[in-house]
Amino acid sequence: MVFAHELSAQTVPGPTSNPNKVPIEIYGKIIDRDTKLPLEFATISLFSKKDSTLLTGTTSDADGGFSLNTNQADFYLLIEFLSYIPVYFSAAKPNIYQNRYDVGIVALVLDITRMAEVEVRAEKSTVTMALDKRVFNVGKDLTSAGGTAEDVMRNVPGISVDNDGRFSLRGSSNIRFLLNGRASSLVDSENLSGLRQIRANQIERIEVITNPSARYEAEGMAGIVNIVLKTNQKKGLNGSVDAHIGNNRNMGGGLNINYKKGKFNGYFGMGSWYANRPGKGSFRNEFYTPGQPDSTVFSNMDRTHGQSSLPGFIKFDGDYHLNPKNFLTTSFAYRRSTGDNSSRLQYLDALGQPDNLYQITNRTEAEKESDSNFRYLLLYTTEFKQEGHELITELQYEHTGMAKSSVFGEHYFDGANNPLSGVDYQQLANNREKNHRLGSNVDYIIPFGKKGKFEAGWQSAVRQVSNNYEVREIVNSIESPDADFTNDFLYEEAIHGIYLNIGNTINRFSWQTGLRAEHSDVTTQLLATNLTDYTSYTDLFPSAFLTYKLSDADAFQLSYSRRIQRPVYSDLNPFFTIRDRRNIFRGNPNIKPEYTNSFELGYIRYWEKALLSSVAYYRHTQDVIKRLQRVDSDSPGITITQAENLDFKRNYGVELTCAYFPHQKLRFNGDLNLYHSFSEGSFWHERKEVFVGGGSFSMETKASSRYSIREKLNTQVTLSYSAPRMTTQGVNRATTALDLAAGFDFLKKNGTITLSVNDLFNSRRRRSFSEGYTFFSEDNFLWQSRTVLLSFHYRINQRKEPNRVYTNPFMDEEAEEY
Repeated sequence: MVFAHELSAQTVPGPTSNPNKVPIEIYGKIIDRDTKLPLEFATISLFSKKDSTLLTGTTSDADGGFSLNTNQADFYLLIEFLSYIPVYFSAAKPNIYQNRYDVGIVALVLDITRMAEVEVRAEKSTVTMALDKRVFNVGKDLTSAGGTAEDVMRNVPGISVDNDGRFSLRGSSNIRFLLNGRASSLVDSENLSGLRQIRANQIERIEVITNPSARYEAEGMAGIVNIVLKTNQKKGLNGSVDAHIGNNRNMGGGLNINYKKGKFNGYFGMGSWYANRPGKGSFRNEFYTPGQPDSTVFSNMDRTHGQSSLPGFIKFDGDYHLNPKNFLTTSFAYRRSTGDNSSRLQYLDALGQPDNLYQITNRTEAEKESDSNFRYLLLYTTEFKQEGHELITELQYEHTGMAKSSVFGEHYFDGANNPLSGVDYQQLANNREKNHRLGSNVDYIIPFGKKGKFEAGWQSAVRQVSNNYEVREIVNSIESPDADFTNDFLYEEAIHGIYLNIGNTINRFSWQTGLRAEHSDVTTQLLATNLTDYTSYTDLFPSAFLTYKLSDADAFQLSYSRRIQRPVYSDLNPFFTIRDRRNIFRGNPNIKPEYTNSFELGYIRYWEKALLSSVAYYRHTQDVIKRLQRVDSDSPGITITQAENLDFKRNYGVELTCAYFPHQKLRFNGDLNLYHSFSEGSFWHERKEVFVGGGSFSMETKASSRYSIREKLNTQVTLSYSAPRMTTQGVNRATTALDLAAGFDFLKKNGTITLSVNDLFNSRRRRSFSEGYTFFSEDNFLWQSRTVLLSFHYRINQRKEPNRVYTNPFMDEEAEEY
């Protein structure tokens, strides 16, 4: 805030005594002095003359108008707008019979020096931090330009890629993904490939909440990752055009248009792109019988693969203000993708010794797939007379469809690479899946006192997933169904929740406590056999937060929440699913949900050129869900992976996130997570109880630096490292990756061209080993090789405005609203 020496003062007549406390209405209009255009969202604050206490406040509407009420006689107004000189109004000359008066038209003057100051301040970092969450502003991340949401996620502090190619937060992959604050089958834990259907240039920011309050649904042991897509509140017609091209024939483009006039604001977006992701991997397996070394089977596999897809989307968002206190929001989005995936695998099988080959198998895989996603949202908001008092009602519907058709072929050779006649094998697989989701919720918020707030709400979500999986095999030209892999599975889920939240601030202390109750009904059914399983349970999820503000620059927070991780439907399907004939996955209908108690102690500190967030955390999880590997005794050389409940898992550690700005042109961001993870339990295999468990200390770190060369050229380097980590059945080895990018502004800063290189050394790969009583397995897998992208972004009726990304939430309360 800018004070005295930058203010212009005006005086308006008004009452100086109001013995009957008659409400007084104050109204006016805010415009730009030079353009004469109205200024929306200007802040109008009303203070007591006696002690400068803030009495009330409001913001200007789309026409620049404002109105507020008070029963105080002695007051003054402060009118502010970002990058403009603030204006004070002082009431004088009493008129006790006047209960409303017009401030008139207030013309604010643009302050060039403050506008430059705001840009410098905003350019400092891509990361905003508060005690309860961190926000990654995508627009400032050069390395994700031209990429997808998957590429953006790799650069978010605290998020890494685990051994199974899933994203993990503080060592756990049980993350609840939200899209614009709402659950979506496009980005749920069953369909992380949906991240590749969201372009990076559609995303405004990523919010990471590791200990959510009771207002959020309880799903997600590690926390919540919220993907917030772009919207625009600028008046008139504006937008952007994007295009990119890269190696491996990657290319695409998109258009975003926004139009705002009067009570209506509409957004339209569309785009399409072609993505090709080549990769490779190798597996080294040993299957043995204890005490019989000569019977050990060595099976080594090398593979190359290509994944190509052609996604496209169309999206429309609209806001309509019925009146100053009621507005309607609607959103429609449709996405479709087609893909061709191919793999070549070679197995080398040996007996007794690795070089004693007895069989070579060449396997080819060809898969065609199509995916579609339709989302619709209707939201109605009512704002009451009191600032912050509102009622929000929402209805959502979503449908996701998937179809895959695969052809697998195998050709066999002896140890000397001579063809074996009459035993070639071919397999045909067809998979059809439909996912329907209907959700609704009501949220009620009412402030009390000076800084208190009460929240209550209700939420319901009903989901139905049908999966039809059919496998046929051709041996020596004879085709027949494979009953072991053919099934028709139906999953139905209904989750209903209510919550209460209350919080307040007293001097330097602020607190919030909440309670959420959720009832879950889950039904699974194998349609071919009519085998049905039904589960119903009700749980309570308390949360509590206590914050102590040491000064305007630092604070502590202690928090607690209870969370749940429900088994996904594929974990419950008892039928087999093939990745290849030697690696099979099947569900377990007896899987129970896992429950986590999470504790955090956080400290955040702001300096003029730096900020630091440190969090000590502890999580204890019961009935932890793990996918465990075992060997099929009837078919040596074949592994089966199945979900199991272990006894418990505990995680504790310290996470440090920092930003440093030594110079206007140079800035650093870093994240370091030091933690210990341990899990323990047992499962039954072939009438034997198998005990598993283990843990270790590990670390994950990510560092990024950005340097501006002159005014128009920006460069960025991002380095990530994950240390070795012991798992339940083995070890994940260390992973390192380096990303580079450079961006250049031209066409009067309306255009930006960016060159990015992701995974420069092809080192972002999975390297691990696992072992059990009768097997040892080691892998080295590169899911996607290096990508080089050249992207172009052109702004239509927009200036390149840096995100407001470095704010002190203790000095600026709006910074926490993001």
